[in-house]
Amino acid sequence: MSAYDIVRKTFIDIDGLWTSVYASLIRYLEEKEYIRWRPFDASCDNGATLKDLDENKMRNFIHMARSKVTSLCQ
Repeated sequence: MSAYDIVRKTFIDIDGLWTSVYASLIRYLEEKEYIRWRPFDASCDNGATLKDLDENKMRNFIHMARSKVTSLCQ
């Protein structure tokens, strides 16, 4: 389906309209890759390299993850 395709649907009540609008929104967001259903590590390569990683953010993430694991084990 292209951006110029027109889809006409009928609805009986406001709930039917909401359902159609919601389904269309989800389809649009998936097509634009704003939302994804696949796991992050199974996603397509977007051209990121190791230079794109921020060392300070990684250290902070590892520190937070370790403190949460430590607190769960106590």
